[in-house]
Amino acid sequence: MENTKQILIVGGGLGGMFFAAESLLAGHEVTLVDAPAKDSASRIAAGLFNVITGRKAGRSWQAAELLEVLNSFFDHPQFQGLKKFLHPLPIYRTFKSIGEYNDWTVHSKDPTYNNWVRHIAEPRMPAQIHNELGGLEILPCGWLETGPFLDALKVVLQTEMGMKVHETTFEHAALNPDTGKVNLGGKNYVYDEVVFAEGVGIRNNPWFDWMVIWPLKGQILEVEIPNFDPGFVLMRKIFLLPKGNNFYTVGSTYEREFVETGPTAAGIAELKGLIQEAIKVPFRVVEARAGLRPTTPNRRPVLGTHPEYPRLHVLNGLGTKGVLQTPWSAQLLRKFLDGELAEMPKQLSPQRFLKKKS
Repeated sequence: MENTKQILIVGGGLGGMFFAAESLLAGHEVTLVDAPAKDSASRIAAGLFNVITGRKAGRSWQAAELLEVLNSFFDHPQFQGLKKFLHPLPIYRTFKSIGEYNDWTVHSKDPTYNNWVRHIAEPRMPAQIHNELGGLEILPCGWLETGPFLDALKVVLQTEMGMKVHETTFEHAALNPDTGKVNLGGKNYVYDEVVFAEGVGIRNNPWFDWMVIWPLKGQILEVEIPNFDPGFVLMRKIFLLPKGNNFYTVGSTYEREFVETGPTAAGIAELKGLIQEAIKVPFRVVEARAGLRPTTPNRRPVLGTHPEYPRLHVLNGLGTKGVLQTPWSAQLLRKFLDGELAEMPKQLSPQRFLKKKS
């Protein structure tokens, strides 16, 4: 391909891997540097994607476009074999008040929601679920098995599309930001683009540490709930995501202030209490885990180029909506770097943090 670029991607979570796929599809040569970690945010994540979010249950930012790009990725001939890791499943969000019930009686008929929701006027499974006022069924939702998906995608990108991989921690000191020269495994390479998809690790990046990335800790439980099979993701302050054979992923806490990065007794107790508020049947905690999600003040991803080093780029800030936002974000950044997009929207660009740079 004419104008083929040599691209180095730092970070093999959802951001790095989706961007690697987009870059390879665009005809570029890709090298990935990633030290695999079972406790990375992408692998800890429940993988849930939802188009109606927030405390007020509003349509997510760019929801239709994000959903379209997510689905088109798995429909691509190169990646159709990975579709087994994507599980469409509706979400049932219980109503908290008569006001919410009445609001959604109206909203559910609004064309804005594109037939995405159904107003459920009667309680579902009343002997097992606390939902006296009924709830809202959100249809174009589901979950991605993030860990197995990332492993399988990596194999496809390596064996079928030629991606090179260095399974090691990236040493920032080994990179010359002006020339793109970097030492990997004792050898020198030169890259046209170096894209950092490091999650909360970007806070230790010497070129992008001025960006405002807030680590948001999320604790998750794996629980067993015998004889409970709703056929949907139950959402009532927390989510209960069915995984099969009576096992569920439950989450999540939203902790901006924390000392320990792993699961805590307080976090487990909080989630157990919220489970009891959601369902009326006994359950057993099997496992607890926690991850740090990279979030931004405006809850938008960070996509774009360093203001002083044109070879350096960033893909970050995907927060709690990684599965839904990442394919679109990776595609947009690839188009921008290939000149198909004149400029990155200000709300997404790292330049939005410059006024806060000291």
